[in-house]
Amino acid sequence: MKLRQFPIKPGFLVFALVVTFPFFSGCGGLKSEYVPPAIILPPHVKSISVKPFENQTSQPGIGNKLWLAVTDEFIRDGRIAYVDDVNKSNAAVVGTVKRYVETELSHDVNLVPIEYQLWVIMDLKFLDRTINQYLWEEPYLEQKLRYFAETEPGGKTIEEAREELWDRFANDIVRRTIEGFGTVTSSSPRSVPHKKSEGDYPPPNYPDTSPY
Repeated sequence: MKLRQFPIKPGFLVFALVVTFPFFSGCGGLKSEYVPPAIILPPHVKSISVKPFENQTSQPGIGNKLWLAVTDEFIRDGRIAYVDDVNKSNAAVVGTVKRYVETELSHDVNLVPIEYQLWVIMDLKFLDRTINQYLWEEPYLEQKLRYFAETEPGGKTIEEAREELWDRFANDIVRRTIEGFGTVTSSSPRSVPHKKSEGDYPPPNYPDTSPY
């Protein structure tokens, strides 16, 4: 039996694409950007403090400099009251600098380094002091910075590069704390949580008491 062939008009093709595009987008046929859910400050948190960061690296002083940058950014941001005394705040940011790496990326003809990379990883937690629970943790919050040596055009000293990195961390931490997920730069899976069914994992085991 011979099947009849009907001509397809261009207008029909456009209509078909418009109708089927949302279907394939929703079914995973086309990739779309995932926007993670926000976890924002509870209503009772009216003030915040930052506990001095612990430094577990061999680079002295970086924990204190990062802590100063974060406290300055909270004060500058102004969306929540900053309190110096941890014991007088509703919530506290708790952090530990876990890794500090300086890497030479390129050299000149005399094998003198002309380009470097700074890589810092820290563990960050947010403690609700009212209920004595950590509301979230980012175990691998990181920042990387590539820069040229000060002898090169547009280059930086190591101190200038560190200051830029601390400023990036500070902006990231303040946005993460106030605005929630989706604003953090982290290699931790919690920075972009994906949807799972109940029973895929047990509820998080938060500590019952404050570390202070």
